[in-house]
Amino acid sequence: MARSEAVFHGFTLTAGMTLGALGLIWQQGASLKVPEASWKTFSLGLLFCVGALMFQLWALTQTFAGIVETGKRCIANIMALVFGQLTFQESITRPRLLAVALMVFGVVLILGPQV
Repeated sequence: MARSEAVFHGFTLTAGMTLGALGLIWQQGASLKVPEASWKTFSLGLLFCVGALMFQLWALTQTFAGIVETGKRCIANIMALVFGQLTFQESITRPRLLAVALMVFGVVLILGPQV
């Protein structure tokens, strides 16, 4: 990131992965037709992905990588429960909360010494 901004890196990495995934889908002969209503969701998801990557790359310039990775992985574990409930109406049960708590603790335990 010495020669350009985190915004540029976030956009190009996300755009490259998106184009690569679409290329693989097209190569396998799958349909790329997306319902009209899904484009808004797709665009919002892509924008969110670019923003998240941009902030991650920026955070790496501000603090140790271990702290950034710990935060990112802990947030991802918690958001998996939230999005599972919102998207698939999965219940957030005590065993799932315990599993996420153990995963978060494990991530902090493993990546913590790097800080």
